[in-house]
Amino acid sequence: MGYSVRTQIGWVHALLLALLVVGSSVHAYAQGVPGPQLPGNVVGADQIGGAQQTAIDEYVRFWVGQMNAAKSPAAIAEARTKLVQPIANPLSSAAFKAAYYPSVIDKIAPLVKHKDPVVQMNVLIVVAHLRTNKISDIAIEGLQIKNAGFGRACRYWAAKAIADAGQGAGAAVGGVFIPQQEKKILDVLKNLMVTEKSDYVLEQMYLALGALSLDDATSEALKILATRLSQHHKKIEAGLRADEKGLSNLYTRLTIDDALGKDVKPRLRELTKVAAMYLQVIAEQMQKKQVSDEMMPVCNDIIEIGGKIMKMAIEKLDPTYSGSQPDLMGPVGTGNFTELLFNVQLWTGTKETPGIISKSKVGIPYADVEVK
Repeated sequence: MGYSVRTQIGWVHALLLALLVVGSSVHAYAQGVPGPQLPGNVVGADQIGGAQQTAIDEYVRFWVGQMNAAKSPAAIAEARTKLVQPIANPLSSAAFKAAYYPSVIDKIAPLVKHKDPVVQMNVLIVVAHLRTNKISDIAIEGLQIKNAGFGRACRYWAAKAIADAGQGAGAAVGGVFIPQQEKKILDVLKNLMVTEKSDYVLEQMYLALGALSLDDATSEALKILATRLSQHHKKIEAGLRADEKGLSNLYTRLTIDDALGKDVKPRLRELTKVAAMYLQVIAEQMQKKQVSDEMMPVCNDIIEIGGKIMKMAIEKLDPTYSGSQPDLMGPVGTGNFTELLFNVQLWTGTKETPGIISKSKVGIPYADVEVK
């Protein structure tokens, strides 16, 4: 592939290329540009002194410079490999990472605005390996890259950087995001996710939202799921894969918080509303045989998660409830989608008949879950 035609590559090819190269990111390229090395006594050091910090800065400065000046995708990828290589070393210490991460971020940050989208993408791949809250500004820039060829790949890696750094893995070497950072990230994500066309990117964005500790992040995720439901009302779209992950992440986070003794009832009620709407749309499309073979496993997963949410709502919001709790996965297993839709409606209700979540102390009227 000639570098002069790189912008003609579809974003999927760009993403696959990035994934393939990252898969071998701990190995040096055969062509090997001579440059500074980081010895083991730096990478594995329990403490970083002045000389070691100088070695780190020189190493990072050189390879960031190589990425900036590279004349080919291979040269860009080699520079990225060199920047990721020390982090991937299993002997790298927390002290080393605490010194290495800021050095990389400080020097690589301007390149996220590079005129070459291949450089932008590789910058964000590097950033996605840094488990520290200091990546927030670069990642926010990356989320907003809209280049036709590589924009989606850039947004994918930017969202992944936030998701991975925000999960708490960076606490020992840089800390998870602080509220001000989370607010900025949330503001960007909530505006982008409603219109994002790539299910791969959207899935990472849901994970990024799930990594934020702000209560508003959960509320926004629910709003986004509800808004995106209209895309699947008449036809199940590929983006449903990401929406399933979003719903699943919210449910998982809720169960964890419940196990930790937190009050999850308000969030559970809101999650139940959204799950009820998805159950209705999915069951109706399945009953009408309008779900492709490719999307059927995704729909099955949503039915399973939705059923769990319904039962959790009864358990937590109306523990004395003694009525029936219709099974949803049984009809899925037998392929009886008419029965599935009927059972879903027993839970959600219809215009004519209140459902379990309305009649019980869950207290969600059908008007709140009606899909229009």
